[in-house]
Amino acid sequence: MAMKCPVCGHIAHTRSSEYCSSKTKRSYLQCKNIYCSCTFSVLESVDYIIRRPMAELAIKMIENTNNHQTIKEISSSTKINDRCLGKYGSNNKLINRQSEK
Repeated sequence: MAMKCPVCGHIAHTRSSEYCSSKTKRSYLQCKNIYCSCTFSVLESVDYIIRRPMAELAIKMIENTNNHQTIKEISSSTKINDRCLGKYGSNNKLINRQSEK
C-alpha cells in the first residue's frame, strides 16, 4: 500500500508492520523524499466485506488444504460453478471462439 507523506506529500514506503488484531495492521512508513524522510505510522483495518466466499466452497477449501488441492480443482468438484457467470457474463461474443476456427 502506498501512502503520501503527511508533511511533504511525496510517496512513502513501508518499513515494517505488525498485526494488532486479525482485522487491523499497524504499518510504519518513511517518506522517500530524501530532504524530508518523515517517519510515521498508519493503521489499516477491514472496514466491511464486500463479498464473502460461498459457504460450500469455503468448507471444501478448509477440508482439502491438507490434500494440497488447488481452488480450481475444488470448485470444479462442486456444483458452485453452475451458479457463476464468467468474467464477461453470458453476453460475451467470444464464448465459443474455439469452435469458430
